[in-house]
Amino acid sequence: MLHPNGTSGRAASGPPGPDASAVTRNVLRQAIVSRVLVASLALPFGILLRPEVTPNPARLLWTSMASVVALSVAFLLGTRLRRGLRAQTWLQVGADLGIVTWLAAYTGGPGSQFVLFYALVAVTGGILARVPGGLVAAAGACVGYLALPALSRPLGTWSGESTGMKPELFVTFLIMTGVLAGVLGERVHRTADDLQRTTRELDRVRVDNDVILRHLATGISRSTKPASSPT
Repeated sequence: MLHPNGTSGRAASGPPGPDASAVTRNVLRQAIVSRVLVASLALPFGILLRPEVTPNPARLLWTSMASVVALSVAFLLGTRLRRGLRAQTWLQVGADLGIVTWLAAYTGGPGSQFVLFYALVAVTGGILARVPGGLVAAAGACVGYLALPALSRPLGTWSGESTGMKPELFVTFLIMTGVLAGVLGERVHRTADDLQRTTRELDRVRVDNDVILRHLATGISRSTKPASSPT
């Protein structure tokens, strides 16, 4: 169907608004920035809190920070591709689990000051991938935590201590954290989707109003144009 100005109804309906993956890309980028901020604050403090758990704390600090920064840069470049966002989400969760497990294994195993970072991984999974992401991240965190004794013994870093809570309680804590983070992630994504839909509708209304005003101006100019006298 053509409008009086020759444009189709599809063209006059306005821009389609942000693509469907815009919300996911925005959440991924915020998670990347948050990861760098948390690492830059928590890693130095955690290592300074118990420098005796590793023979070379400065090397561990710089290695872990370099790993986080390198992964964050790679993840940011990945979001610019606008493809494979679901795979990127799970890749970020897996990378977080790997870094936390590596840090904890090198700093005392189950008694490491960094095992609480597993809760942050569960929160990240829930925010990025909603309830399924929170559950998967929590399950991965539980597996990593329970594997710390076997990983730290060959390294000679196992202190024989724990986080102060029984393993089954810590596992329950991680699962609950993942579920609650997933519920929060559902609300975040739903709110972002609603905002995106509202923005698209407002853009469509604005364009429709511009078309109506253009037609009114054209009609007025034609009605006020003096008629030509017959010769």
